[in-house]
Amino acid sequence: MWNQFFLENIHFAINLLAALVFLSVGWLYFDAWLARKALKEGLRVLGFALVAVSFFIHASFVESAVLATPLFGEGVHVLLLALTRFPGYLFIIISLLLDP
Repeated sequence: MWNQFFLENIHFAINLLAALVFLSVGWLYFDAWLARKALKEGLRVLGFALVAVSFFIHASFVESAVLATPLFGEGVHVLLLALTRFPGYLFIIISLLLDP
């Protein structure tokens, strides 16, 4: 019982930390985008923002048998992750390919 409690809290903390890191990197690229208004910075800002949102969504998901009805269903959680994380990574990769 205690192991599950600690592991859920570690899961939440790691995903929240990852979301804050991606959000801060996206904020820095947003600041660079305000100065230059280039496509590659805009795609990076959008990509890092989407990845940050996906880590926030993943942090809120509780993988536990204790809850009878989770906040999001399993299918909704996976769908939200797919709609945010994959395009986010794709935008980051495209922006890196545009950079000479």
